[in-house]
Amino acid sequence: MKRLNLLWVCIVCLMACAPAVSITFQPQVNNPLTQKMIVAFKAVFTYYQLQVKEQASYQYDGTDERAFLLAIDQFYLANPGFCPMNDGFHVNADGTLQMTLAAKKEQVIAFIYDLRNKPKFVYVIVSGISQIEPPTRPCRNGN
Repeated sequence: MKRLNLLWVCIVCLMACAPAVSITFQPQVNNPLTQKMIVAFKAVFTYYQLQVKEQASYQYDGTDERAFLLAIDQFYLANPGFCPMNDGFHVNADGTLQMTLAAKKEQVIAFIYDLRNKPKFVYVIVSGISQIEPPTRPCRNGN
């Protein structure tokens, strides 16, 4: 656990010291991949009794290796008060998609992504309401 924390500190420090680069995530409208990515985790959504309210998909087509970390940072910055859920990391059946879940009381957000073509990647953000209050890990995301 200490090594993992040290790794995150190193990553954050490296990103802070790196020169500023413009990284743009292109919104995807009516992308059929969006629904496929969400359906891949239907069993997880069912388990948490999640009613999906909103979804949006984005794509990164650049070459900057830091883009994925920036997308994760933006995900949490855009959702203050949300903390990672206990057992909130999932991989789909064929191993091509991954999902991280975060919650704030009964509100749940999911970050679903495909890194097969990294540094290029596609990600979907899903938000909704759970019928249960999922347990979360302690975090400092605007609490």
